[in-house]
Amino acid sequence: MGDRDVMAEPGATGEHGAMGEHTATGEHSAMGERGAIRALTRRLLPLLLVGDHPALPGLRAQASAVVIERVDESGSGFFVHLDMPSEVAAVDVAYAAGGDAVIVFEGDVLPAGCVLFVRDGRLSMLELYTYDGVWPGEAAVIDVRHPRPLFDDTGAS
Repeated sequence: MGDRDVMAEPGATGEHGAMGEHTATGEHSAMGERGAIRALTRRLLPLLLVGDHPALPGLRAQASAVVIERVDESGSGFFVHLDMPSEVAAVDVAYAAGGDAVIVFEGDVLPAGCVLFVRDGRLSMLELYTYDGVWPGEAAVIDVRHPRPLFDDTGAS
């Protein structure tokens, strides 16, 4: 699985080169875009795992060891599939989906959002989506605003 990227290593870029890599023609390369998605995932996970829910300490421990298994395009964003070493303990949550943040891009681009998924007690996927159907591959993320954790104050998940 050459597309795996260990999250615990903030400088990791995988075997395909540096994050934000561009082709000679100036077009944003697929691997550069994937590197940016990996960096955004590293930025979002801690924000989505804030709070006092009993499962959160275990999920935060998972996030520190999580590996990006692969990144799939969804048509309006990306599905970031997460994995971790088997020795990292699962939490007592069979399924949860939630969390959100406003992902702000440079330029005149509509913001994006996200949803974090837990399956069988493990972080399994982060969905990144746009509101207008196309992920702005050339636009850099300049801010993440208004994060709403996976388990917010209302108890929703």
